Amino acid sequence: MEDGRQVPAEHRPEPMTTRRQRTTPISLLASAWPLFAALSLLLVGNGLLGSLVGIRADLEGFGTVTTGLVLAFYFVGFVAGSQLAPHVITRLGHVRAFAGLAWVAAVSSLLHAFAVSPVAWVIVRAIVGACLAGLYVVAESWLNTSATNETRGRLLSIYMVVVMGAIGGGQLLLGTADPAGSTLFVLAAALMAVATIPITSSASPVPSYDLPPRMRIGDLWSKSPVGVSGGFGAGVANGAIFALGPVYGLAVGMSVSRISFLMATLILGDVVLQWPIGAWSDRVPRRRAIVAVNGLAAVVALALTQIDPQSAWLFVAIFLLGGSTFPVYSLSLSHLNDVLDRAQIVAASSIFVLLWGIGSTLGPIAASLLMAGLDPTGLFWMIAFTHLTLALYATVRVMTVSGPAVAQQEHYLPIPARVSSLIGVLTRRRNRTP
Repeated sequence: MEDGRQVPAEHRPEPMTTRRQRTTPISLLASAWPLFAALSLLLVGNGLLGSLVGIRADLEGFGTVTTGLVLAFYFVGFVAGSQLAPHVITRLGHVRAFAGLAWVAAVSSLLHAFAVSPVAWVIVRAIVGACLAGLYVVAESWLNTSATNETRGRLLSIYMVVVMGAIGGGQLLLGTADPAGSTLFVLAAALMAVATIPITSSASPVPSYDLPPRMRIGDLWSKSPVGVSGGFGAGVANGAIFALGPVYGLAVGMSVSRISFLMATLILGDVVLQWPIGAWSDRVPRRRAIVAVNGLAAVVALALTQIDPQSAWLFVAIFLLGGSTFPVYSLSLSHLNDVLDRAQIVAASSIFVLLWGIGSTLGPIAASLLMAGLDPTGLFWMIAFTHLTLALYATVRVMTVSGPAVAQQEHYLPIPARVSSLIGVLTRRRNRTP
């Protein structure tokens, strides 16, 4: 008190640190609900669209290789958008950027139904990819403004569940209408358009945004070749299975409903197994965890080349593939956090996302060539080769170069792929005490 009298403890204001410690997942959701609601609608629509395009391309007789090229251009656009979006946001601001990009993505989704040709779809897939990259930048900068050191991990975990859950939910909409018609394209576009309502009607404070710093790929490679190769390889494998999983399903005689459950099971494996894999990787040298998880993904992918597509074992294997191939992204980025200075994280994340995008562009092309030259299992042969190569390279590094001690590793956080360079800000946490 100003008059010098002692205030009884029970009447003193609660310290700010205590309030932060009592932050719950419910309160986090309440504070960021407009963003999470918008993301959910947007990614349900995009998840539906991504699988729908592969199925419809096959129905239209594009051919496996042409379909692979069309689907790869989503990631071409994503790479370009991840580089251009920060400049758009600095000019327009977050709300207008989100609304504009979501509407462009929605209109492009509709164009799939009215301009059915490989050339047209290459263009609109690239536009959708660029828009989604920009939308991730908006979302993650918003999350960064809402996060504190105490809430950062929980907020990012909620973000991961929202992203992967929404993309998985979009898969389940595949069976609600005939993919040969326009209804599903209209539905995907409507979901993306409606996603603008929570953001534009929210009274939440608009975050500031600064352009991320730059870093050269060579400098990042010299710091963490295992992390860099893991980001690129994760893009190759993830891009291939996301893009061509539905094409594989059609090629082996699955119904559209069965394909939708197949893709949803793939994503469910990621959601369920990310946490136990991450918790385990905190207790062992991270590079050894990278070796083990890549090895598991390679074994599961090889098993998928032999499993009868009509067997229930296919879904078990797909669940395990999702739970092993997608965490490679998080493990590799976590390894970068282990070896880099805190000031380098954002710039390194920008390069990491770029490499993932390049890998995601090449993955569907390479897999489609193998599927055309061999049979539909060419998809899994390519994924197995990618993960086996990553496992062998990481093994060589473990045997020849010492890495950070377990006590010096950052805590693992489950990070969804298809994110922006701002994920580096969200993953910056206090180092463990030696």
